[in-house]
Amino acid sequence: MVLGGLFAGMAIAGQQLGWAKEPRPATKVSLDEARDSMGDYFVKDRNSQGRNIQPLDPGPGNIVMYLGKQASIGAIASSYGLTVQRRLLSDPTAYVVSSNNAAAALEQLKADKRVRSAQLDIAVKREKHQFVPNDPFYSNNNPTGYPGQWHLKNQTGTSTVDARVDGAWNRLSDNSNLVTNKGTGTVLGIVDDGLETAHPDLNPNYSAANSYDFGQADTNPNPVNADDDHGSAVAGVAAARGGNSIGVTGAAPEALIAGLRVDFGTSPASHFADATTFNSSGANTNIKVKNHSYGYTATYVDASAEATALNTSATAGTVHTFSAGNGRGSSTQDSNKNMLQASPDAITVAAIAADGRFAPYSSFGANVFVTAPSAGYYNPEYGRFEGQPAITTTDRAAANGYNPAADDFPNTDYTSQFGGTSASAPLVAGIMALVKTVSPTLNNRIAKHLLVRSSEVVDPTDMSISSDGGWKTNAAGFKFNQNYGFGLINAGKLQQFVLKTQSISALETATSGTQTTNLAIPDNNLTGLTRTYNLTTANNTRLEEVVVNINATHTFRGDLEAFLTSPSGTKSRLFIRSASDGAGNINWNFTSNAFWGELPNGTWSLQIRDTFAGDTGSLVSWKLDVRMGTVVFNDSNFVSQSVPLVMTRSTTNPVSLTFKNTGATTWTAATNYKLGSDNPVDNNIWGPTRANLAGGDSIAPGANKTFTFDVLAPSTKGVYNFRWRTLREGVGRFGDYSPNTQIRVVTNGRDAEMVSQSVPTTMTGGRYYVVQVVMRNIGNIPWTENTNFKLGVQNPQDTPRWGFRRVYINPLTTVAPGDTYTFNFTVFAPVTPGTYGFQWRMIQEGVAWFGDLTTNVNVNVVP
Repeated sequence: MVLGGLFAGMAIAGQQLGWAKEPRPATKVSLDEARDSMGDYFVKDRNSQGRNIQPLDPGPGNIVMYLGKQASIGAIASSYGLTVQRRLLSDPTAYVVSSNNAAAALEQLKADKRVRSAQLDIAVKREKHQFVPNDPFYSNNNPTGYPGQWHLKNQTGTSTVDARVDGAWNRLSDNSNLVTNKGTGTVLGIVDDGLETAHPDLNPNYSAANSYDFGQADTNPNPVNADDDHGSAVAGVAAARGGNSIGVTGAAPEALIAGLRVDFGTSPASHFADATTFNSSGANTNIKVKNHSYGYTATYVDASAEATALNTSATAGTVHTFSAGNGRGSSTQDSNKNMLQASPDAITVAAIAADGRFAPYSSFGANVFVTAPSAGYYNPEYGRFEGQPAITTTDRAAANGYNPAADDFPNTDYTSQFGGTSASAPLVAGIMALVKTVSPTLNNRIAKHLLVRSSEVVDPTDMSISSDGGWKTNAAGFKFNQNYGFGLINAGKLQQFVLKTQSISALETATSGTQTTNLAIPDNNLTGLTRTYNLTTANNTRLEEVVVNINATHTFRGDLEAFLTSPSGTKSRLFIRSASDGAGNINWNFTSNAFWGELPNGTWSLQIRDTFAGDTGSLVSWKLDVRMGTVVFNDSNFVSQSVPLVMTRSTTNPVSLTFKNTGATTWTAATNYKLGSDNPVDNNIWGPTRANLAGGDSIAPGANKTFTFDVLAPSTKGVYNFRWRTLREGVGRFGDYSPNTQIRVVTNGRDAEMVSQSVPTTMTGGRYYVVQVVMRNIGNIPWTENTNFKLGVQNPQDTPRWGFRRVYINPLTTVAPGDTYTFNFTVFAPVTPGTYGFQWRMIQEGVAWFGDLTTNVNVNVVP
């Protein structure tokens, strides 16, 4: 496997199969040449690799298979003369068996209804989806000249591209308190080549109880081989310990890390399948998120057992992220030709560079779901990333890893030269761990629905060939681009959506069944062959993924490409032609996310075409499978309110607040939708903490509801918060808050409080001084000059020492309840030196003194 996604060193006609890292580009090219390199799209090279994907007759060998319900391994082994070698550690229905003629036995097992899936258990070459430069913490320019962890929060000042992770780390709760989410307690599995468990930034999060080395068959996931560097760097991107004052932070800085080690050079398919379901299926589902930053180095490689394991684990609720691959410009550039990345049970992640465009190596396809930041252009001549920053993460310590001589980063426990989709996928995995902490019921399907709605469109003018026509808005209003999926992940927005999520409907499926055609595909003809099918589903539920099986024979399958058009008119390329894809037939399930949210019923159209002359073939059959479901969101927008800003204490006051139902569920009293007091939650100072819907109310999505009710003002004068929010009793609060309104509760009658004053503390006797006293009307009677409201001298009351005893209100001013009034006036300092109290109070002349005294100021009068 290629870490990050490609496989080199496959067994071909008896050659040894093994794992290898993704090869670097052999020649120096510019950034734009790398990004736009589609030479493989246009130029046909019959001598290129990839003609034979697996040996047709491996002779004696092993098979990994999954049994159906109530099937007996003994009976099946007896039927075909198989020897049972072992059962997979993570699944009691999965076995490795051996046969003297593995190829023939495999075909028999695949046709046996007692067997769910079967695959040759061989070490097909996979590669790490990354670049591995030989040369070569959170804040920018620390150390000097380094960009920090810009992929989490971009502080470089030269780019705005990042995963918006700080929005998920910190949010306001329902009672306006700051809530910090670090992924605490969620277990995140790293299926990779090892985890350096003693690393100071990984060890605090290491979960020994959930780790295993499938290559060595023990519980120690530490690196074994000299080049087992990849997994420790991947783990750091996802969940390096944050807030510990050393090194770096991962996206989920307190998530637990499970090391699930495999040998990329020698592990067979069964090891990868076992790692996929380990502690995330059956009775043990401790691991909630798993990352897979690897893939095959060739196209159309059978990974049936691994795909079955992926489905088993995803069905049990584990979220799986996969790197899309680093094959742009090669035969593996279309990620949809990789079985695991094309699975509906995977979240396939592409890479975007800091400049806001797809990384020059990032694979693409209709199966790509989301994009996350990673390194940019890799220059093979100098053996490092250039022009755009790469990813700073954990590295194997001391003289191991990517940075053994501190030549790319001053601290050898870290590297600043990590990249590829190997880095973008674990970034998404870490974000999924954050979201899983907030919503433990999150699964792959819910995560996808939320990513569709929360991801951001980037590179809006992209019209590259790989984009399949640029950003397309489908009939459901969702935007999709094969370079980016639904766009750049926004962790904060994603978390906001999960807090609004109520439930997801059961998965529905429908199929066209196999449509046998046996029709020739016109050679070198862009019109190609088109077939249609009128699909009718029982409920016409909105679409999730669409999967198309294409069975075609051809003397050079790289000539072919195919497109699918939905009943709504959205067209999606299923796979792209590839000059180096080699000879051989196609029998493959291609996944497209481009139709997400559309309605499935109506005529679907498949177009397959041969784009080069000289080789020919036929469409044997095709089949359309659609997956359907909806997420139910609760959401509301604040519209308006009518609330008195001043209330008299212990009085009843009418209020009204209007909210719009912007969710997907109708609000009714029977389903417990209400308005709840807030700030703090269930604030009872206003009497009722709920405003209920009437029995006949039915507030449909898009409709407004005005809640009109009475509140009881507190019995103590003061300023009180007034805020409300919609809720579903027993489920939770959702949507906008009403604006926090500060209501002044006043005395029943005359009352006042001092706001401020400005008085010299030293005066010279016999001189004049300007002073200022600011008072607030906290009663329920307006102050005017005509009603004889004044400021009167105190200490002692009505003393003439300051030259006068009253200060008047401007005849044109009315000081309403809740308002303040500033008294600016000039006083005459006593002639006799000494210390004099300066104090005032409000009076309604001829009626009563009232309210607070101003703070006494002792004025020192000097000669």
